[in-house]
Amino acid sequence: MGKWDSAMFRSIAIVGALAFLYITLLAVIDGYQRHEFMMLITLYGTSYLVISLLGWFLLGLPIHYILSRYSERSYMRYFLSGFLISVLLGLALNLRIGLFFGTFILAQALLFRHFVYKK
Repeated sequence: MGKWDSAMFRSIAIVGALAFLYITLLAVIDGYQRHEFMMLITLYGTSYLVISLLGWFLLGLPIHYILSRYSERSYMRYFLSGFLISVLLGLALNLRIGLFFGTFILAQALLFRHFVYKK
């Protein structure tokens, strides 16, 4: 199964940092006030961490276990599993929600695959 615990936290941290930079850039362009920006970052940070950890414990780690146990450990398998979760989210909730969360899911899944079997 590789070093799944550190790989999971590293993938969450890297994608979160990139999203933080994107939000900061948008806040600067839109001219947010300091208190508005701090509120946005606080809400984003807590919701991102909660959703990411729940997603990993409920879906990501069981899928990783199945892939590492019964399948080959290719990037394509991790991409396809993340893509399938994104499509199901889009069909169940909304296409925009599926695309939004799918971006985070795919980035975290591919980074996880990179870090979990890194030598």
